[in-house]
Amino acid sequence: MVKKVGLIVGVFALSIGLMACNGQEQEEVEKNIDGEASGEIPSIEEIIDINNLPDPVATVNGESIDKETYVMVLEQQMMTMAQYGISLEGEEGKQRISLIEEQTIEQLINEQLLQQAATEKEIEVSEEEIDEELAFIVAQFSSEEALMEALEEGGSSMDELREEIEHYVRQQKYVEEETEAINVTEEEIQARYEEEKQYYTEDELPTFEELQSNIEQRLIAEKEQEQLEVLFEKLRDEGDITVHI
Repeated sequence: MVKKVGLIVGVFALSIGLMACNGQEQEEVEKNIDGEASGEIPSIEEIIDINNLPDPVATVNGESIDKETYVMVLEQQMMTMAQYGISLEGEEGKQRISLIEEQTIEQLINEQLLQQAATEKEIEVSEEEIDEELAFIVAQFSSEEALMEALEEGGSSMDELREEIEHYVRQQKYVEEETEAINVTEEEIQARYEEEKQYYTEDELPTFEELQSNIEQRLIAEKEQEQLEVLFEKLRDEGDITVHI
């Protein structure tokens, strides 16, 4: 069963799979990121019929993903979009909600598959590695006490958070073992720069040097995502997955 505290790890540390929106919605986020949210943020009960959701929502190799976890992650994704001014109302809003629901269950299944595979491979995680990730999470709060308060409000504890960090680090180490190191050539960066010229006017066009680092980072992220998708597909093909919603 995926634990509630895993959501906190996901917010600050999990770099695999946690999405908010696809390409069009991402453009809208970027446009609205410095602005205010459009209207009030709807409650999760106003968006989906929680009472009619099955529990568990999915089963992965005999292990359950419970309804509570699914609803909590789903709510976080919807709140993020609403806070960035992306509407969840009307026909377009329904389409976005449907996309978020689909992505949320896929995300949770992928995370469960990774955890199971990493555990089966008996990958070890040291206390020092856990401390390092914990320090990163603490830095997102005003103090360690503030983090403790957030954990208590979510019904979790520091021990549970450390356990979830251990799971996260084990997953990351498994991914590193199962994927190849990413290399991006200057030719690839230059080719992407040429492609993106069309999105700028002649007066606004940054130089290659100004965009080089940003393009390189994006190309690396794209290649990492491609490798992850291949890995997830392999784990899914080998696994026994049942989605109940």
